[in-house]
Amino acid sequence: SQFAIEYVPWQDASLEIARVVAPNGRLACVMHTTDSRIHATTIDQLASFDALFNSGLLEHAIRMAGLLAVADTPAERAALQQSREAERVRTSLNAAAQEVTERIAQAQTPLMLARTFEMIGNVLRLAPRMGAQRANEAICSVESDLHDERYRLLHLRKAALSPEAFATVAASLHSLEFGEVAIHPIDQADGMRLGWARTAHR
Repeated sequence: SQFAIEYVPWQDASLEIARVVAPNGRLACVMHTTDSRIHATTIDQLASFDALFNSGLLEHAIRMAGLLAVADTPAERAALQQSREAERVRTSLNAAAQEVTERIAQAQTPLMLARTFEMIGNVLRLAPRMGAQRANEAICSVESDLHDERYRLLHLRKAALSPEAFATVAASLHSLEFGEVAIHPIDQADGMRLGWARTAHR
């Protein structure tokens, strides 16, 4: 098992492992742990998601796209520049963008925020040709994908085992008549831990 067993209650998983591993069989699993680079990156990315959603950037971008979508001619663009409503939306969008920009400067892994900026910028630039409905759908699609990724990361954070929790895994395997229970660090490079491997024999 690679980064899977820890997503279900260990008590249930261990009983199923004991049921299916035959005498002289072997268990080997790689598990998320709270001392890993993956976990640290997950925490950082969740903070970026919080900053993005709290900023209101996506909501303001949808409103701005709706305004830009009906400003396809020079006269319409000139009228938009004089619109008080458009100015309010632009001011709100710029403030939200500034918040996200500040988070990008702080984030250890800013790629998600940078890509979101790029996608929103593309939609706003193309809004007059896309039309209001397609522009709105494009930004909503970005937002949906972001919520899906945040959901995945929340579960990853919850699944990561602390050193204490990881120690209980060994104790439970011993109680289920597994022997030679051992742990091995999984490192991509010096100082970059990806998780821990647990092995045991029946």
